[in-house]
Amino acid sequence: MPQKSGQQNLHLPLNNLPNFGKMMWESLSYVGCAVVRCTSFTNVVCHFGPIHEGVGKWGSQIYFMGGRICGQCRSPCVDGLCS
Repeated sequence: MPQKSGQQNLHLPLNNLPNFGKMMWESLSYVGCAVVRCTSFTNVVCHFGPIHEGVGKWGSQIYFMGGRICGQCRSPCVDGLCS
């Protein structure tokens, strides 16, 4: 997926990643994925949320940069992520 910075990082149909793009939204709090490898294919399933009306609209901004790492953690920060 081509990356830009800040307000230029848009969710566009030409990326051909409609569901993956939704997982990148700045308003999402939860993302969880599982991968199962079978003989002839690999199945990947991800659940994410909370979803609101603006998530996934073509041409809308995917995420916002800013804030300090772990600045909004309610739990300890481990390796740059809220634990």
